[in-house]
Amino acid sequence: MPKTLDPIEYYRVRLRFLATDEGGRNGPIHWTFANYRPDFKVSGDVFHGAVLMDAPHEIALGQEVEVELAFWCCDSKHPFRPGDEFYLNEGPKRVAEGTILEKGIKSYVRPDSV
Repeated sequence: MPKTLDPIEYYRVRLRFLATDEGGRNGPIHWTFANYRPDFKVSGDVFHGAVLMDAPHEIALGQEVEVELAFWCCDSKHPFRPGDEFYLNEGPKRVAEGTILEKGIKSYVRPDSV
């Protein structure tokens, strides 16, 4: 039986990873459930523990996608709102920019427990 995780706060976001010539990553994101964990920067504040929960298996640089993002450490509630613009960083390097589209609460099923 699949393992359902406890309900958590999530955000549906529109996101674009910067191309290499824009100072972004050197290659695409290869996503599997909750494996990509960049820092989330909004209004000058940095939040750790951001996790892509639902995304295409490969996200090309320069490609705009809608994904679900949650936070698995630190605070479980955040003041972010639809319309807020943000950046994703890998260490000090900005690698993506985006906008929050929706905020909600959701339970996820771990695909590796199916």
